[in-house]
Amino acid sequence: MSYVGSSAAVIPVGFSGVNSQSFNGDGSTVAFTLNRPVSAVNAIEVMVNNVQQSPYDGSYSVSSTTLTFSAAPSSGTANIYVVYRDFPVGSITDTNAVQKTGDTMTGNLIVDGNVGIGTSSPGARLHVTSAVSGSYGAIIYNTHATGQGLTVRAGSTSSQDAFNVQTYDGGTSLLAVQAGGNVGIGTSSPNKPLTVATPQTANTVMEVLRLTGSGTYNSGGSNEAGAGVSFGQYSGSYPNWNLGQISGVRSGASWDGALTFSTNSGSTETSITERMRIDSAGRVTMPYQPSFYVGRSGSAYFTNTVIIFNYFSDPGKHNTGSHYNTSTGLFTAPVAGRYMFHTRVIYEGVGNGAAMTDAFHWNINGSTTGYSDKRSYYSNSITGDGGYYTDTATILVALNAGDTVGVYNTRNWLIHGNATYSTFSGFLIG
Repeated sequence: MSYVGSSAAVIPVGFSGVNSQSFNGDGSTVAFTLNRPVSAVNAIEVMVNNVQQSPYDGSYSVSSTTLTFSAAPSSGTANIYVVYRDFPVGSITDTNAVQKTGDTMTGNLIVDGNVGIGTSSPGARLHVTSAVSGSYGAIIYNTHATGQGLTVRAGSTSSQDAFNVQTYDGGTSLLAVQAGGNVGIGTSSPNKPLTVATPQTANTVMEVLRLTGSGTYNSGGSNEAGAGVSFGQYSGSYPNWNLGQISGVRSGASWDGALTFSTNSGSTETSITERMRIDSAGRVTMPYQPSFYVGRSGSAYFTNTVIIFNYFSDPGKHNTGSHYNTSTGLFTAPVAGRYMFHTRVIYEGVGNGAAMTDAFHWNINGSTTGYSDKRSYYSNSITGDGGYYTDTATILVALNAGDTVGVYNTRNWLIHGNATYSTFSGFLIG
């Protein structure tokens, strides 16, 4: 065990050699190299030809390990003699005692009390004070390739600080790490794993966190680049699992930016796909939002059954997510939400005076939910022309995942097979 000061059992120290050094004068050399640094002229005694030189009359000077005479000593063997007065060089008999500045201690240091470095009034077990401009107060550096830096432990109460960084005057907490694991930046009372606080200005949104990429701007690689936040779970088992990501990217010219929202597609831990974007003009795009627009190709009868719209080849027609089935004529809701649907049905060969009231209705899971817009009879050149009769309907409904929606026809007339006239469309609002 090592300690600071003298041991209780052994106070005297002994030395293995004389604390001195000699030189040979040659009548011309004035500078000689000492075997240890010296802080002042009176820290050594200098004798030339057995005559002691005064440290105060300029006979010699010292600078670290260099002894310089004002005039070259005469020739002689060991006729220049130096005795070190500040601390004897040698081995200390009591190797457990650290006696003075410059000693190296090995082993454990046990101190029963406070230790002050840079202060004579330590207020804690270890109190380090530094007043050097531009310098760190303390540096902890483990030079081993696999070594650790610093471990800090706190009390048993989760709200106690394990680590706290404060302003120079101790008035404000800059960073607090509590024993329970909560981290506070700008607050000493974090109530979540990470709480970031900044003084609030009235009627102002405060920027408390900025995520950015570092380095020098590169115009060729700037577009669609930015910073993001990823979300995962069970980091102990799946540290790379990325459930979703929100990113800010440069998109367009000048300073244009966009927010992107991505989710995991389910194929791998890190397979994420952009699902929504808010561009620099505030426009929202959702390319994977369930949507379809389909037409009817080929005239056919669908009496007391669901009309099958079967044609997607025209420009603009689509079936995002493939939730509309051209074999059954039904749209199946992939998720619960509110959906908007519209249809336009053109009948052909309708006889004059034919009753066309409620020509078709909305069918959800096989049950009627709404009817077509018109309530009339066919009258040539009035409600129709040349045997053609058109009816439309629009509906906004709340659906559960798995619910089906179709257009159920109630009339025994041909559905006109023109995909630009007889159509069915719908989309998820949210």
